[in-house]
Amino acid sequence: MTKNVKQFYIYNLMMKVNTLDSGVGFGEKAIKNKNNKWEATVIANEECYLAALDKENYEKFMADATKRETEWKIKVVELYPVFNKFVRKVKTELLLYLTFMDVKVNHVLFKEKDAADYVYFIIEGKFEITKTIFFER
Repeated sequence: MTKNVKQFYIYNLMMKVNTLDSGVGFGEKAIKNKNNKWEATVIANEECYLAALDKENYEKFMADATKRETEWKIKVVELYPVFNKFVRKVKTELLLYLTFMDVKVNHVLFKEKDAADYVYFIIEGKFEITKTIFFER
């Protein structure tokens, strides 16, 4: 008596899922991953020149950078008199609520008659304010 036996084969297929170009960083997810393993293979498609930062120095830099960024943001907050009455701890807590934005040239932040749902603090740059003026004849 012969049994019909099916054989299954597992093939590993490398599939391209993304392309990385100059100016792109990668590896943060792998460093933060609990098992500290890469989830994909990265292969150079051409001659490349790159910089690498080991896990220990990456974590140290990120912690230091976060601290420096927080200090800088607190100094920004201190530029505005409306916040001067608060102690440093409260100013630090305020940072959780602030959204920092890069605004491109000619970007319209809001228009006349739009709902006013933000207060803005200019850190760098200039804005032009326009208003519709009606003339009667």
